[in-house]
Amino acid sequence: MNRRNRYQSMIGIQTLFMVLFFGLMLTTSAMAKEKYAEGGRYIHQLNRQIIETTLGDGFSPPVASRIYAYANLAAYQASCSGFQGFKTLDGQLNVITGMPVADRTLEYDWRVSSVVALSGVASKMVYYYQSIDSVSALILNELQSTTSPEVFERSKEFGQQVVAALMKYVKVDGFVKIQASAKFDFPKDIDSVWEPTPPAFMDPADPFIATVRTISMKSAGELDPGAPIKFSTDPNSAFYKQAQEVYQISQNMTDEQRAIALFWNDTPGSTEFIGHFMPTQRQINPGGHWINITRIVCEQRNLGLMETIEAYALVSVSMFDGFLSCWSAKYKYNTIRPVSYINRYFLNDLTDHASWKPLIQTPSFPEYPSGHSTISAAAATVLTKLFGPMAYTDDTETPFGYPARSFNNFMDAAQEASVSRVYGGIHFREGCDAGNRLGQMVGNNVVQKLITRAS
Repeated sequence: MNRRNRYQSMIGIQTLFMVLFFGLMLTTSAMAKEKYAEGGRYIHQLNRQIIETTLGDGFSPPVASRIYAYANLAAYQASCSGFQGFKTLDGQLNVITGMPVADRTLEYDWRVSSVVALSGVASKMVYYYQSIDSVSALILNELQSTTSPEVFERSKEFGQQVVAALMKYVKVDGFVKIQASAKFDFPKDIDSVWEPTPPAFMDPADPFIATVRTISMKSAGELDPGAPIKFSTDPNSAFYKQAQEVYQISQNMTDEQRAIALFWNDTPGSTEFIGHFMPTQRQINPGGHWINITRIVCEQRNLGLMETIEAYALVSVSMFDGFLSCWSAKYKYNTIRPVSYINRYFLNDLTDHASWKPLIQTPSFPEYPSGHSTISAAAATVLTKLFGPMAYTDDTETPFGYPARSFNNFMDAAQEASVSRVYGGIHFREGCDAGNRLGQMVGNNVVQKLITRAS
């Protein structure tokens, strides 16, 4: 064989090797893409279990939102380096710095890493951790059969490293400190301020939660909805007319208004008094409701693993910071609830005066601004930035006996959640409107501060 023929033969062999190499790379890439395309379902399963666990544990809405936020941030940080175009959150937030970094020269199964991180953080922040651990174990057993032992163990270890690093920050965010705080001495015998409300007349809930470290804001008081309408008992005043609206709705409620109020009730624990019995009715909390909406739209869009994790992380951070910001304003303005105002000032007949109660049970904290309105607007703002004004059907409340409701976009849903509190009789309209404004500010702050995609 002459030199020219030998050269052509070598070129042919090299070309064959290149074809085989790139063919293998494309096949591997396609396999990875397929693997991660369906990986979002594991994130959905775990977030659903976190909802169930926080419901059973009886966490208040702000405390539950803290669990969603940290757990989903862990999942994001445990997987973002494996997907082109996604940025680490390290250094962007109040909470994440110096997080572990995956070795880019090695292979990982990012499904394993994210599942370990998500469940690992969540199980350390709840009481009934076994419920989350059991779901995680089932998922990991399934994943173990689809990847090599070496890659599985490496991925699992990396997820555990993220858990350990993030939990260091969780433990010093100020939450543990407020558990040991002295009893909150709320103002008393002042006409305009909040007081314990029927039927349980409980002490104010989470009065110190706004001192917990925020994630995307400098502090809980950085964003503020502004002062509420000036308190007055004058029938011609704006404040009196707010109470009049709430009362008139309660006396002339339409079927649609009742359906909206009950669909968005989202009270994690309502106590009834039946003789000597005090049964507690559990329902999903407001944050859990929007976590489930996130699942619905991610599944509707057929999102893969990383896009699903991104959505949960941004939504959950917006709700956590939204609750902290809202509670900062609640205890700053300390506004009376409709049930107290109406029963004390509005009705003249003594029989009616003692008997009026709202459709849904009044939560045990000040009225202004509305917490559900705040976090609904925050989550809706984030989801709109991610997906645009997409239509969807919300079936979150069907397990509790309420039919699904359909919405043209997220902001319409947030507005309905907001006005539901007026229909339910637990908020004045201005408290709901203020919460909606505050939530949009929080949501916009999150999408501006948390940069998840490389430009």
